[in-house]
Amino acid sequence: MRLDDIILLLDRDIKKYRETLFAEIKSEEPFLNQINDHILLNNGKELRGLLALLAARICGKPTTLSYNVAAVGQILHNATLIHDDVVDEAVTRRGNLTVGAKYSAAAAVLIGDFWLSRALNLLNKELKKEVNDAFSLAISKMSEGELIQLQKANTLNTTEKDYYKIIEYKTSALFVACMECGAISVGADLVKVEQLKKYAAHLGNAFQMKDDILDYTPSLNTGKPSGLDIKEKKITLPLLCAFNNCPDKELQIRELIRVGEIEKISTEVLNFVKEYNGVATAETILKQEGGKAKEALSIFPETPEKEALIFFADYVCNREI
Repeated sequence: MRLDDIILLLDRDIKKYRETLFAEIKSEEPFLNQINDHILLNNGKELRGLLALLAARICGKPTTLSYNVAAVGQILHNATLIHDDVVDEAVTRRGNLTVGAKYSAAAAVLIGDFWLSRALNLLNKELKKEVNDAFSLAISKMSEGELIQLQKANTLNTTEKDYYKIIEYKTSALFVACMECGAISVGADLVKVEQLKKYAAHLGNAFQMKDDILDYTPSLNTGKPSGLDIKEKKITLPLLCAFNNCPDKELQIRELIRVGEIEKISTEVLNFVKEYNGVATAETILKQEGGKAKEALSIFPETPEKEALIFFADYVCNREI
């Protein structure tokens, strides 16, 4: 199966979900709609929305709530990306100007707030407590995860345990909410809901791990500069793996990151990670996460929807952008 096959499989549901999303963010203010159009032009593969729809489809027949859930997941994702770009002072995303770079940081913060408010408004249209609770928890975790990462960038004492908590909160939490609520939207039983949550948690972990690996892979054209994490003093999986492979140099490298000049940090840390197989070791852990995601689907019968979820587990691990 390919991504095009999944788009074809979900054709009607994707149209319904997009109609819901577009209607929810539409404004009477032309300037706001202008920024919205810029965001939607760079909407990526809409993975969170697709996952919500697949969770609904693998458990039943999608409903209006299913389309709302998919839209909420994608709106929240875009809102957090817009805010992240402001925090990171990013100029581009996916090869295009960020909202902050094209308009202003103030416009980016405000449009991110607007999108967040529209997600909450959409949730309130059907007021299903389990769905509201799941997305509220995800929003809380995403904020907490970013704050933990920010704090660890100051202390530079990130451990593997810290890293896994950060990626669980800042990335996997929204994957989990999208799939949990997609299943709930069609009345899935608890066993199916829990297995889809496990799938989503491992998939989200894998997604963030791959992002962190790509940051140490400057030869790939990812649409964003490599080495950005280490310039921001974020200690992620490839570097943690290199520390495990060469513990004698760990304190030296951490101290370099603390006090060194940016360019020297980037060069020496990239070389250290390369020399001590940080990326290769991280890739092994990444594949294990992808495998665990697929294992969580074992209770489901063989259907195109299951095949699509297996595809995404492989895609997330193998993507180059």
